[in-house]
Amino acid sequence: MKLHTLAGVLALAMHAHAQAPSQVADLALGSTSSSPANYALLGAEVLFIAETPATGRELFIAPASGAGASLLLDLRPGPLSSNIAALVELGGAYYFAADDGVHGRELWRTDGTPQGTVLVIDLEIGAQGSSIGEIVVAGGKLWFSAYTSAFGFELWSSDGTAAGTTMAADILPGTSSSAPIELTPLGSDLAFVTFGGTSGTELWCSDGTPAGTRMVRDIFVGSGSSTPADLCEFNGRVYFRATDGIVGRELWCSDGTAAGTTMVKDIRAGAGESVPSGLVSAGGKLWFAANDGASGAELWCSDGTSGGTFLVADINPGAGDSLPAGIAGVGGSSIAFRANDGSNGAEPWTSDGTSGGTRLVSDIRPGPGSSSPEQFTLIYGRLYFRADDGVHGVELWRSERNTLSSATLEDLNPGPGGSTPANLARAGSALWFAASTPAAGSEPWIVYGDSDGDGVVDANDNCPSVPNASQADCDLDGLGDACAIVEGAADCNGNGLPDACDTGTGASQDANANGIPDECEIGGGQLVCAGDGSTGPCPCGNESPVGEQSGCRNSLGFGAKLRSSGVARVNSDNFALLAYDMPSTSSALFFQGTQFVPAVFGDGLRCAGGSVVRLGSRMATSGIAFYPGPGEALVSIAGVVAAGDTRVYQVWYRNSANYCTSGAFNLTNGLSVLWVP
Repeated sequence: MKLHTLAGVLALAMHAHAQAPSQVADLALGSTSSSPANYALLGAEVLFIAETPATGRELFIAPASGAGASLLLDLRPGPLSSNIAALVELGGAYYFAADDGVHGRELWRTDGTPQGTVLVIDLEIGAQGSSIGEIVVAGGKLWFSAYTSAFGFELWSSDGTAAGTTMAADILPGTSSSAPIELTPLGSDLAFVTFGGTSGTELWCSDGTPAGTRMVRDIFVGSGSSTPADLCEFNGRVYFRATDGIVGRELWCSDGTAAGTTMVKDIRAGAGESVPSGLVSAGGKLWFAANDGASGAELWCSDGTSGGTFLVADINPGAGDSLPAGIAGVGGSSIAFRANDGSNGAEPWTSDGTSGGTRLVSDIRPGPGSSSPEQFTLIYGRLYFRADDGVHGVELWRSERNTLSSATLEDLNPGPGGSTPANLARAGSALWFAASTPAAGSEPWIVYGDSDGDGVVDANDNCPSVPNASQADCDLDGLGDACAIVEGAADCNGNGLPDACDTGTGASQDANANGIPDECEIGGGQLVCAGDGSTGPCPCGNESPVGEQSGCRNSLGFGAKLRSSGVARVNSDNFALLAYDMPSTSSALFFQGTQFVPAVFGDGLRCAGGSVVRLGSRMATSGIAFYPGPGEALVSIAGVVAAGDTRVYQVWYRNSANYCTSGAFNLTNGLSVLWVP
């Protein structure tokens, strides 16, 4: 077994408490702030944007573990900034808009290396640039609005290459600009809002071609504008607020066709308007804030139908507004958000979509004052956000793991000043954010994730997907024993150690030196030759479910099983074999082999090979057969075994003709058994 040194024990103890936030680096040095933002995971590293006096605002990179950070490339050499905006992933690279001081603001890409950080295309030649705006991914393409002197601000798409970057359409012909906004994926297309001239500002859709770029519907007929806003993709449609000029701003949806663009519900009936806002898709629902004229601005949710669109809870009872905001999914069907119930101020709330399941998480700033929580971010069951309790200033807070019933302060800048955490984001298994201290200013910080909840953060966990607080690694290969077993290492005795460790360390005996602990082979034996694909493919794709430990599927739709009872002792043999889940009255042959030799045979897999002995045959009754029966030789006698022998047992049985192969027979799984004196 692995022996832990004192240093190792201390390291484990430190790991168990390593979830406290830590500063990644002091990029701007001293009290000057680098104000990091836009964290994005790229392989084993994290990209982000930050600023130093020497470089301006540029692209930086850090190990995903948070062990330091450095400048990736000064796109605009010297103290002036390239003003990088957004980091959008496509095909394993990140794309962004930046100004290198030569080409103006254009499209760039990076693979995380200085040499792999390059200009994609110069759409508007010269220092003015194309002023690329928001970048989104839809249908395997990048989409953005960009300016050229020939076409004004229009919609463009790109596959990440210069040749694959094209204008979708000149919506307002000539140098006039349609200025697309609210770019939102809609299946493989893009939904967006733009000014189409005589039709006003309406909902449009594009597949990236001029012919496929069209106004979806003139919701406010004529030159008036329906002004769609807060676009959100949900269940294959895009939802938004808009007005048709008859009713006010209400909830609409579209599938990208005129006929499929309709008002979901007139929440505030008549000429009034409910003004749905902050639309978010989470937990299989569409969430938003709306005012029905009776309950004030409250939390609503929808399944996309009029009947399924309802007020979740009147958090601030009566006509008062709770003003739900910052809605974020927190796993399952629940969300977290900020709301004001009229008594406790604006505080963190949670909801599962029912009135009874909508509740205050914690009154962080007791009484009517507001802690104003923001930037809810979920990291493996813990919800992080920033809030001000009135004592410590704006600080980082978190819920306990897998429960939204309390909140705990992370006081990064002790005292009333607060660290003002900003730009909270998940990158890999960790929370990244900016936080400010008097000594370092606003710099990058990290909270390591602990995905399995065992107290050892993922960055230090040798098995982050399975709880293993001990970090046991008996073979010292860097992969924890718990994960080695999950990934296929045998643990026949269920003690949490791979069999190779049991036998290799002497914790278990292995009389026949086959790597299997003797306790697993004595008596019931070890199940082998499963027809689930782990031994090899079944002949007709007729694999049985993983974990069933049966043979390949037969004409009944499942695999037949071989199990045992008694103990395989030569001198007092009460060992018996039982086969079941065979066709009802099929003939069955029990046989023994001296070697494990897997091979396709009939409709299944035969694994009992070497020197083969037929033990006995019989007709199954209701698909069940056993050996030995009354008056038959014991297994040890029929098989002529001696103490120390390992034998493989299996049952051959008849299957329906032409089920799989022309052989019309199949086999159970196998049993490998060690015989003892």
